[in-house]
Amino acid sequence: MDIARRIGIHVNTVRLYEKCALIPKPDRLPNGYRVFTDLHIEQFKLARAALRVEVLQNGLRKQAVNIIKVSAAGNYEEAAVLTRRYIQ
Repeated sequence: MDIARRIGIHVNTVRLYEKCALIPKPDRLPNGYRVFTDLHIEQFKLARAALRVEVLQNGLRKQAVNIIKVSAAGNYEEAAVLTRRYIQ
């Protein structure tokens, strides 16, 4: 099953999240298909939840996107620190 159907998003959203570095860069098979893991699924869920919040104003959306990107890059400690700052 492809990732877009599994998560319930459009395939273009998958491409956009990859392009914007909101998910870790997936490995690719010799045929060019992306290989998504459980980590990717969780990262998609994180991004979808954070970006779905309608009250993200006054720079909060930018902060949320930054946290998602830091997490996608595998810097979980830094993402946790940024998250704590974000919610204070």
